[in-house]
Amino acid sequence: MPYGLIMDYFDNISSLEKIFSSRVLEKNDVLFKAGDTLGDGYIIKYGEISIEKNNISFQICESGEVLGVFNIFFNNKSRLFTAIAKTKSEVFVIPEKFLEELMDKADPFVKHCFRSWLPLIKRFTSDFSENVNKNDSNKIDKEKEFHNKMKMV
Repeated sequence: MPYGLIMDYFDNISSLEKIFSSRVLEKNDVLFKAGDTLGDGYIIKYGEISIEKNNISFQICESGEVLGVFNIFFNNKSRLFTAIAKTKSEVFVIPEKFLEELMDKADPFVKHCFRSWLPLIKRFTSDFSENVNKNDSNKIDKEKEFHNKMKMV
């Protein structure tokens, strides 16, 4: 299967329909979860899919966007994010084996560049999660403080 067919998504969606199966998601269906082991990649045919970590949305992906390939391209063993349909959506399913074959054929320098970004992304998501948790903790403390003040009145 030629790699160019994926890249020509906007020019010829019918090519993708001939090569890859598709999956329809209803609103709030989970496409994949953080922690899942490696799996297929996806191209959104239509709809909106939220990329989330710890119930925090990082990105809303729409028609033509690729998701779920991160693990294979970055040689990671499990998914870092959860993908949830925010509207009725349909995705083309890009088999894991197809993605692995693409990576096997990729230039070693390009693979190195891609994979060197993984520690930075992990650190960013970890730092972001910690900051959100701190903010939630501060918010809870302020709510408790306000509640206690109200009880004194």
